This record gives sequence, structure tokens and C-alpha cells, in this order.
Amino acid sequence: MTDISTLRLHAHFDEGTGPVIVMLHGINSDGGDWRTVIDSIGPGYRFVAFDLLGFGASPKPLDIDYSADEHALVIENTLQDLGVDDEFLLVGYSLGGDIALRYASTYPKRLRRLFLLDAPFYLPPSALEVSATGLKYAYEIASQRLWNLLATSKQKDSFIYRLATGAIQKPLEDAFHSDDIPTHWDIMSKNLENTVNKATWVDDLPKLTMPVVHAIGVRDAIVKVSQAPALKRLKPDLEIRRIPGLAADHMVLWNMPERVAQEIVRDEVRELNVVWRGGSGEPLVLLHSLQEPSERWLPAAEILARNNDVAVIDLLGFGDSPAPPALHYTLADHVAAVLGTVAALWGPNRSVRFAGDGFGATVALGCAATVPDRSAGVIAFSPVMIEPGVAIDEVAHDERSARVLVVRDLAHRIGEDRHITGRAAEIAEQRLVPIVRTLENGVLATDSVELLAQVPAPVRFVLAAGDTLTPRAFLSAASERRDGFEVLVVEGGRGLPAERPLEAVRAIDPADDEGIVLAQRLVPRPIVARRDPLGDAIGGVQSAVLRAGLLNLMAALLIVTLHPLNERVLTWGFAAWVAVASASAVVGALTMKRRTSGTRFTFTTTALPTLLAGLAGLVLAAVLFVDPAVGRGFFGVSVAVYAMVRGAADLFLAMRVQQSARPRWLLFASAAIGLATALSILFGPSHGRGILRMSLALYLGLTGASLIAYVFSMRRAARRRIVELLGR
Repeated sequence: MTDISTLRLHAHFDEGTGPVIVMLHGINSDGGDWRTVIDSIGPGYRFVAFDLLGFGASPKPLDIDYSADEHALVIENTLQDLGVDDEFLLVGYSLGGDIALRYASTYPKRLRRLFLLDAPFYLPPSALEVSATGLKYAYEIASQRLWNLLATSKQKDSFIYRLATGAIQKPLEDAFHSDDIPTHWDIMSKNLENTVNKATWVDDLPKLTMPVVHAIGVRDAIVKVSQAPALKRLKPDLEIRRIPGLAADHMVLWNMPERVAQEIVRDEVRELNVVWRGGSGEPLVLLHSLQEPSERWLPAAEILARNNDVAVIDLLGFGDSPAPPALHYTLADHVAAVLGTVAALWGPNRSVRFAGDGFGATVALGCAATVPDRSAGVIAFSPVMIEPGVAIDEVAHDERSARVLVVRDLAHRIGEDRHITGRAAEIAEQRLVPIVRTLENGVLATDSVELLAQVPAPVRFVLAAGDTLTPRAFLSAASERRDGFEVLVVEGGRGLPAERPLEAVRAIDPADDEGIVLAQRLVPRPIVARRDPLGDAIGGVQSAVLRAGLLNLMAALLIVTLHPLNERVLTWGFAAWVAVASASAVVGALTMKRRTSGTRFTFTTTALPTLLAGLAGLVLAAVLFVDPAVGRGFFGVSVAVYAMVRGAADLFLAMRVQQSARPRWLLFASAAIGLATALSILFGPSHGRGILRMSLALYLGLTGASLIAYVFSMRRAARRRIVELLGR
């Protein structure tokens, strides 16, 4: 019996220096699949691409199960032997994605990020999305049965296996990198049975602590991107990323390796946006608060540039800096991004002073604590720090701090509410994720005592007399215990660098009396128009939801008022849509380049299906233009077939399972409506069209009204919450 603990994988590639990226390939392949991706990412990383257990040049024992747990153990032992000790980015494609998920769940502290690419997942009915639950469940059953059919084909000596070991054996051996198809088939079968079909998404996803991305090709027939949102119920901060394009099917790793490379490193933030840089002298970094854009530092920056080499930087997720949705936005994330930018500006060994306002001050303290040997000092204006033992709700005494909490509350409500879909959901993720996660993971999760203990002197805390949020007594006590720490109390409220730039200059360079006098005679850059990042974020989401609601209402009104619709015009419109989509497919197929460095995939196998589908679509469009009656019949039959299939799937689910995402009675009702609609269209076209038209109008009208009401309820809830916080 093979001892799993003694097995080690063949490292197909182990090259480069820098942060480690470990890559796991798909079934029936080897680590060589990552060649083009590695070349596209370029230098700056150490790439480790294994041949997985049972594939390539790695061991191929026949007396093991090839379960995800066995794969994970062998990967970990091999990484230990290779000296991979620091946290790394793990990338898993297809089968490799299911293995990567299990590895991440088993060894969570080993990873800094997890990137899954077209990784198959199968969820129980209770975890599926409510929309079209029956269809999704039926698709999952069909997929799993297909893998079981392949897995047992050798045992049953089926036509598939006889074909694989007969007429097409040589092409398969080339494709599978194998000269022994029967043995390879056993290994493939065990991987399908024990890793793919038994993938433990429901158990593993909630355990993951690192940022996770699941990128899926929009044309993938094996991993359906439409079903992926259900995974966010298991892990709300999971990022589902759609890879668009005609070649974005399950072979996206070979069809679009450059795009895959871009997606992998998209969250590898090494540099932030530098809003302004000027002056000469010692380096000085200026960091903004959560509620003020970085441009508010510019008047003070221009004055400070007389004696300093000044850089004004957008924090991670703010302004024009990268805002990866998958990051957790911890204080460590912000600090790493700032320090990467500092190294790019002045080199890795230059000593730098850090000055920040609000959360920017907290980041400045974090930078000094992380690189004490390169910190020339910190000037912290009203740092956002929570005193030990104090809840954040207890310190929200002014409208500014109350509004931060309101944005957090609304963001959680938006993330849990199914009203927010489509473009509105994308806007919510883009605008709210950096703010909310920074508040929760960068502010609330930071131990203020531990942070200050790690910060080297000198540190000057600049506290406004009217600031009720910053824990003045706590910081004063900390300063009394530490040499080199001091507290400077000035007039005014929070946001001193923006509101009183000359006072900010005095706090940063108090000894430069001559410079301050000269600066007072200068006409500083006018303060930019006040922007409100928090208001912009929540307002953008509300506007998107409101637009969706109004569009739905308008569509419902048109459907009702423009009856009877001109069927010829509708048919021609449908034909035009088919023609445009088909022409796009044909052009894409003809211009698709060969994207693999190997010989396995050619133009024929990647582009031919798309080309044939596009040509068929053009033929159909031509027929619809010539004979609108055919178009009406085709459209009606299509709707009827969809309604019948969906109704039958809901009925199957209602009768088959005890727990689903939708109540049993709702499944039965949905099934009855779908089947009745299909039968009406097929056997009573005029009645069927009427039912379909009114059902669609009713659905759009109710959805639109619900979205509009939802926006107004959000606004009322925000106002009530602010009054509640300020009225304590």
C-alpha cells in the first residue's frame, strides 16, 4: 500500500524570484500548461507549477483514491521540500481548482490569496440561488452523471472507453501526455469520482480566511457563471469574476492565457496612484482620510515641498488607486501597498517620513511599525483608532463618524438583499467594498495598543480640540509612557490638513519658522471642490438601483400600452439581434489567434464550434427577415420549450428534495405556471401570447416598483440611523 506521506510532485516549473505563485493544472494535463501564463506575468515572482499526482512526471500509484485530501497533503509536503515558507498565491484551474480549495481549507495560514479558474462546483438545492432553482439543480445532476459515466466507462467497457483505446487512442495519448491510456483512465476516473464530484465547497468555502477569487469564462459549459453567485452565500467576500470573450469557454487557460495572467495578478497591488509629487529634500508621504480625497492635501503639500520631496498618495481602494474587490483591506494590506509605492519612488532603503489624516494617520503608523529602520518619523492627524474596550458605536458623536457607520450598515444590507443585482451589484462592490472592509478590517480589527507598541519614535499626534472621535486621553497616556511620542492639540475639528493647511504645515515642520513665514505670503493652490467618497459610494449604488427600477416600470408600461404590438416589427427586431450576435461570433472565430505554446489545441478545435454556430445564426436571421411568420413561430416555440423545461425542473425538485432555496409550495406554483404557459403557447397561440405579455408586464412592474421603494427605504433608514447615533 502506497504511503501518501512519502510521495512528492514533479515541479514542472520552479523559476524566478519574488513572492511565490503556485499553479495547479487541470485533469489529463501537466504543469506545462502554465508556460504562456508565466511568460505573460513576467518577472518579479517565483513560479512553481507542479505536475499533479497521477499526471505528467509525478508519481502515479494505482492503490490510492486520488481524493482532494491526498492531493493537498502531497502538495504541502512538496512545497516544504522546495523551501516555500512564506505565504503564497495559490492558483488552481478546473480539477486543480477543486484541489486548491481543499488545500486552502486544510492549510489556511499558508496562503495570502486563492485564485480559482473555472473550478467545478456542485451545491445542494438549499444552497442554490432562488432564481431558476429547478433548472440549476437539474444541470448539476446532469453534470455529475456525465462525470460518473466517464469514470465508470472502463469498468463497463462502454463505447466511450473502446473508442478511447481504439480509433482515437493516439490523439488521446498526445493530448493526455500518456502512452498508457488504460492506466491513465483509472487515474482520471478516480479524480473525477473522488475530487471533482465530491468537491467540498459547502464545507470549505466558509472556512477560508484569505481573499478568494473564482474566475469563470462566460462561455464555460462545465462551470456555469450564472450559478456562481450562490457561492457568495457561503463566503460573502468571495469575488466572482467573469472572463468575457468568444474564447472564454472551459479551455480559457489555453485559449486566453494572456487574459488569465492579467486576472491572476490583478489583485497583486504593488503601487498606488501618486496624485502629486514635488519639491526636493527628505522624502515625505502624505496620506488622506476615509472621508476626504487625497487632493485635499495639495495646498499643504505645495508649501511643504519647499523643504521636502513630497508625494501625495491615494490609499488602496480610493481615488485612482487599484481597488481589488477580493482584498480584505486590512491595515497590513494598506501598509504593504503604501510601502510598495514608497520603494518605487525612492528605492527600497531610503528613510521616509509619513504624515496622515484620519485613517491615513493609522496607515502612517502601520508603515513605521512595519519598516522601523526606514521610518524617519510619523505625524498623525486625528488617527482613527478605537480605544481598547470601547465599541465603535459609542464614539460616533458627530455627523462625520455617524455617516461612516451608516455606510457600513447599508453596505451589509445591500450585500444581503436580492434587490441588488446586475450592474447595481457591480457598482456596490466597486464602491462600497474598499470603504466597508477598510472600516471593519483596517480599523475595527486593529489592536491599537499593539500597533503603538511597535511604532518607533518620533511620533507627533496632532489632535483637534473639537474632535470627539479620536481617543485623546488614550493617546496622551501612550505618549507619556514612550520617549519620542508627543501630543499637539490645535484648534478646530477633524480634517485639519484640508481645512487649515498652514496649521498642518506647522505641525509637520514646526522648526522651519522662516519657511512658514514665507509660505504665509504665498498664494497656495485653491482647495479643490469638496468631494465626499462616502456619499459618492452609497449614492452611486442607490442611483443604479433607482435607474433599474425606472427602466423596469417603463418597459412594463410599454408592454401594456403598445398592445397589439406589430409582430412583423418584433420579428425583424429579433432577427436583427440574431444577425448581430452571429456576425460577432463569425468575426471572432476567424480572427481568433492560436493561444497555446503546445500542439494540443489548434484553430480548428477552439474556433470551429464558434464559427459554425455563427454561420447557423446568420442563416436563421436571413430566414426570419424573409419570412416573419417563421420568426413568430420560432420565437413562440422557444419560449414554450423554455417554460416547459423550467416548469418540469421545478416540479422535479419539489418532488425530489426536502430542502431547497425556494419553499416547496413556490416550486409547485412555479412549475404549474411554467407548464401552463408552455401549453397555452403551443395549443392556443393567441391566449399564450396574452398570458406571456401580461405575466412579463406584471413581473417588470412589480420589480420596478419594488426597486424604487427599496431606494427610498434605504434613505429613510440612513436618516433614522444618524439621528439614533447622534441622539444617544
